[in-house]
Amino acid sequence: MNKVVLKRLGFIFCILAGIVNSSYAQEEINPVVWSVEIINENTDSTRIVAHANIEDGWHVYSQVISDDPEAMGPMPLEFVFAPSDNYKLIGKPIEKSKMITHFDKAFEIDLNYYENELLVHQSIEILSKTDFVKGSLSYMACDDEKCIFPPEFIFEIKITE
Repeated sequence: MNKVVLKRLGFIFCILAGIVNSSYAQEEINPVVWSVEIINENTDSTRIVAHANIEDGWHVYSQVISDDPEAMGPMPLEFVFAPSDNYKLIGKPIEKSKMITHFDKAFEIDLNYYENELLVHQSIEILSKTDFVKGSLSYMACDDEKCIFPPEFIFEIKITE
């Protein structure tokens, strides 16, 4: 083989090794652990509660990243429910944890986020107890050096009495 071909193959190998390494490294980073549960408070009131444990040094952005409605910035938290005839959403998801607002030099705006723990509540009306509540959470997690976009967290909870 000539030297040009060997150099090109070596270059391609280095790029592929870098891609595999960065993919592996991103999979290993898991600073946010989610759990979701259904809470039946009485016959008229049921809540879906999503709970995030956020590793020290990391944060997750709010559903509303800034008080400025025109603000462009990081990916906000998104809580999505699969459509169903067996339940109806009441209102929007409500964040119940202590939100931090901090000026971000990169985006040049005040950003809203959570550290350590995040609770998000969604009220629902149960129309039939023969199904599951299904949905997903999408978010971005950042520390002082990097931001990651973990795969969406998909959940399914049996509707019970």
